Amino acid sequence: MHIPNRIIRLAKERALESFSALAEQTVVEADSMTTRAMSGASGVALADLVTVRNFLRGEARTLRARMDRHFASLLERAMVTMHAQQQKAAAQEINYATLTLIDDDVVTRQIEIERMVGRLREAEQVELGRVNLTIAIMHDDREARERENPFRPYLLARALYEALRELMWEESQSKVLYDALGMAMAHRLPGFYAGILDVFEAGGITARLAARPSAMKRGDSERAAWSRAAQDVRGVAPAGVRVTELSDEQQLAHARLMDKLQRLFELQQIDDLPRASVPTRPDQLALPDARAQPGDLPQRDPPHPDLPQLDLQLDLQLDLQPDLQPDLQPGRQPAGPAAATRSQDLLDVVWDTFHKPKGTPVPRSARPHGERPLLDQALLGLQQEVAAGVAPLKPLALRGLLDPADIDLEQRRILDIVALLFESIIADDLVGVQMQHQLARLYLPFVRAALQYPELLYEAQHPVRRLLDRLGSVGAGVTPAAPCFAVLEPEVSNIVGAVLDLFDDDLLLFGDSESALDSHVSELLAGCDAAMARCFAAVAEAQADSARLAGAGRALSAALQPLQVDPRLADFILGTWARVLSHPGCSAEEGIALLPELLWSAQEKTTPDDRAAMMRMLPDLVKRVRGGMASISLPEAPSKAAFDRLVAVHMDVLGNKQERARRLMSLDAFRQHFAGFAIDAVVPSADSEHWVGKFELEAALARRGVQASAHAKAAARMARPSDADWLSWARPGTGFELKIDGQYRTALLCAVSAGEGAFVFSVADEQQQVIFLRAPLLEAMELGNLRPLEPAPLFDRAVESLMAGAKSLSA
Repeated sequence: MHIPNRIIRLAKERALESFSALAEQTVVEADSMTTRAMSGASGVALADLVTVRNFLRGEARTLRARMDRHFASLLERAMVTMHAQQQKAAAQEINYATLTLIDDDVVTRQIEIERMVGRLREAEQVELGRVNLTIAIMHDDREARERENPFRPYLLARALYEALRELMWEESQSKVLYDALGMAMAHRLPGFYAGILDVFEAGGITARLAARPSAMKRGDSERAAWSRAAQDVRGVAPAGVRVTELSDEQQLAHARLMDKLQRLFELQQIDDLPRASVPTRPDQLALPDARAQPGDLPQRDPPHPDLPQLDLQLDLQLDLQPDLQPDLQPGRQPAGPAAATRSQDLLDVVWDTFHKPKGTPVPRSARPHGERPLLDQALLGLQQEVAAGVAPLKPLALRGLLDPADIDLEQRRILDIVALLFESIIADDLVGVQMQHQLARLYLPFVRAALQYPELLYEAQHPVRRLLDRLGSVGAGVTPAAPCFAVLEPEVSNIVGAVLDLFDDDLLLFGDSESALDSHVSELLAGCDAAMARCFAAVAEAQADSARLAGAGRALSAALQPLQVDPRLADFILGTWARVLSHPGCSAEEGIALLPELLWSAQEKTTPDDRAAMMRMLPDLVKRVRGGMASISLPEAPSKAAFDRLVAVHMDVLGNKQERARRLMSLDAFRQHFAGFAIDAVVPSADSEHWVGKFELEAALARRGVQASAHAKAAARMARPSDADWLSWARPGTGFELKIDGQYRTALLCAVSAGEGAFVFSVADEQQQVIFLRAPLLEAMELGNLRPLEPAPLFDRAVESLMAGAKSLSA
């Protein structure tokens, strides 16, 4: 992917500024850490710490200056080497006569630096990973490698090491100082990589984490096709490469690329007009194909009156290959650096169209009230024809149907860019033929929306783009082999038809259409077969149980807060008995009635009457507790552990070992305290609405007799910014690949519970459904065990293709 140099430069400047601030904070933090460590040290260790602190206070400014200097030098070198192809030499290529031994100091240095690199990597792991992926995307590589990241932690650790080595030579004190500074830098690091990431994202670069390794093969193939088309335009082929004949299908694809190259070159000339005049040519733009006859060439659009007519092949030959035919145009100097600048300009023009910083003001022509511009009137007429059943237009043919006098240069630029995008969108091989037809029908509404609201070209969450991407995901995920495909296709056609009929200037229509598509896809996939319907009903029941459990936990916490309760009993009530109270049925009411007796039985007994009453109560109490746990089908192991905790409390009470109560309460007082207790009226808070419990899910599946593979357990994790990116893929109708027994299997996301708490998949050649709860789903996607079929959303794939075409002109 092409990333403008200005964004790389801004990221570099941010890294230098952030490191300077980090160096200052590191020295201050190390001073504080050393002072705290001195309080518990003695002897030689204390002497070393005193020396270290004196050094930090006496040489702090010099140390920071040298750290800044070394980091700037290392970063400058890394900026150069990150573009170099790193290839590991084969064993037979190694000249053993030139090998030398590594000095012990070098090994020691590397060990010390790598240890600190590990600390820094752990300190800001997620943001560092996203920066790594951003650099990988810049190299058109879907596998992130930290060594290619010019901002990697190694540079920070090495800068500190080299600066410290120049100022302190005593080995033991130097190690203590390096460790202290390393821990301090790791503690202060969070925010360093987040700042660099902000620079990339402000420039419109998002490191999408949902990339598949196989996407690289697809991207390589597409770039190769663009490159061949550009070589045919120039009339040259790579040296030593045998040009093979293309099949009929390849020739059609090749012809489409030639048309798109022509339009790309026109786009470049539009951008050049304000800066310099372009020589006028008498002939129209044409792209001759070496294998085609003159009569076979497609008809070209008439030129815009403000745009000089150009011979694309001649300009390309002179601008991009100046040494091929220097005598074709008398009086014209062979192009040199200016040609590369123009090609680079085209890359930047295309890039800037789709990657504007957030908050960029958008120039928009004023539309007089009650008046419709002539261009929009013409486009609306064509849109109504498609709505009436006329075949959709070919995107590149649209401009030939419009009056050039009605189009200014900015409108022409948007028309050309959208046409090029849709040429890729309707030919995308990941979506089926039927969906390609529906996407082609959306071309005219998209063009009109882009002319009225140009920001949709660079706002990923724009409702127009969201609908387009959603249709692409459904087209890639729901194949003709799916049971609901025959029913889904007319629903999609109706949704697109409604957009054609109703869209004028209200963008809410696209959002409503996306919601309607989601609703239809969810209903059709969740009810396409009886097993899936039962599974989703169990998931919905588990979510309702989980919401009641969350409500019961909050109600119990509020009720227990003013009481003095044994911690073991509190754990039993909040951890186990809350499930009994949240379980629908009579057991919930009985469980609430048992709360006063549980609390009173765990309170110390100071009179013989209380002890006698407790002895009479215990048999019935134990029976009712066992019955409550049995009603929720609590497995044997957790049931025994919970019951053992309760028995231990009662044994301490009977043995007079219980903690003395600050205020004794009678059984009647406990009953009065819980007289108004209820959990039905407790509304779950926003942070628990999406939660589905593992036990509640397994119990609901068992009650309905559903056999499913449930992924309900994941490592503890904090919410991360990348979660929203992962969850944007997790919508019904999206195709995935799920790793099962080391092999990836095609899976279709069929249902998502309300609040995105549980996700139900059907897997190819598997009878059982697969259920992921929210945390395990995010973990599986982060680890690559679950990945979308699409390497990127449909619109982004079209942009990447367009960027590859622009890059082929500069190759």
